[in-house]
Amino acid sequence: MAGTFDFLENVNTKTGHWRFQVYAVRVWKEMHKVNYKEVNSIEMVLQDIKGSRIQATIPQLGFTRHGSSVEEFKMYVISNFIVVDKKLKTRAAENKWTLTFSNRTTVEPVEEPTFPLQPFRFHNIAELLTADVLDDSNLIGNIQMTFG
Repeated sequence: MAGTFDFLENVNTKTGHWRFQVYAVRVWKEMHKVNYKEVNSIEMVLQDIKGSRIQATIPQLGFTRHGSSVEEFKMYVISNFIVVDKKLKTRAAENKWTLTFSNRTTVEPVEEPTFPLQPFRFHNIAELLTADVLDDSNLIGNIQMTFG
């Protein structure tokens, strides 16, 4: 997998020749708004070596080709996708763009990652409770606590 890679912070619609080496930090299924049993898309948050993140989407038409090709906490080289302004999408990453997989998209797993994964961006609970507004790009998960 030799070669140079682009950075997620530089994404724009002026070129279609992006090539990223990224981790899949989070992957989830977005259900159809009318038929709740039907998966509408597979959504993910990708992170590059600089820690920049972007949301990516595998639309329903891409399930056959890419539906099971991306797993959380694994590194990939991805290229040939469509860059879209995500004004109407949920904001799971701070980047204003989203990457949409197409039939031309390639996803190559990286067997020996070249940089460490840093999937979590922790905030203390007091900061979250006192915030006037929480940034939409914060992913909040369930935490189990035990007291001894």
